[in-house]
Amino acid sequence: MKNSGWWRIQKKIIACKKCKNENPEVRTDIKKIPGVAPKNIELLFISEAPPLGNSYFYWENAKDTLRKRIFAILNSIGNNINGLDEFVAAGFYLTPTVKCPSQAEGNVGPSNNTIKFCLEHLQGELNCIKPKKICLLGRTALCGFSQLFPEFKGGKLGEVAGKIREVEIGGRKVRVMITYWPSFRQRKFGEIVKHVWRIARDK
Repeated sequence: MKNSGWWRIQKKIIACKKCKNENPEVRTDIKKIPGVAPKNIELLFISEAPPLGNSYFYWENAKDTLRKRIFAILNSIGNNINGLDEFVAAGFYLTPTVKCPSQAEGNVGPSNNTIKFCLEHLQGELNCIKPKKICLLGRTALCGFSQLFPEFKGGKLGEVAGKIREVEIGGRKVRVMITYWPSFRQRKFGEIVKHVWRIARDK
């Protein structure tokens, strides 16, 4: 994969204003994009959306709860990852389903309309990254992925969590794990660890 192709996609995301008039729930004027390009990715995590505040997965000097949880999960299954360089070098990467932060009050995920508007960007990233395996983190990731791949037949999160399915991306078969949003307060956190362990070691 050429890094130039990846950065072209990120520039397109920065310039995107699709939601400006139709989806006031998101801040299209705030763009958070990775500071490192993916390379030889074994397992791609697909999350929900970047946070609105001063944290972000790819801002290593800022506190970010998602990064802390993902690193804790990966380390608990035998990895030694303490920073983003180690994360990517080990063959991992993360991208959000929705590219703009939400300004909705409370713990409210992106609407289906917002998810739909962002699918063009997610599809471009998938084609560029060419991951060997994917782990969907939570309802938003499942919703977006199911719209990109109708044959995926996502279903409700509680019904499909822990299952591995297969889709075709760029002419290649890719194994996909569905799991819950990784929160330390999530009573199913132990299950999430087991799910990631399964897909990480799946051949």
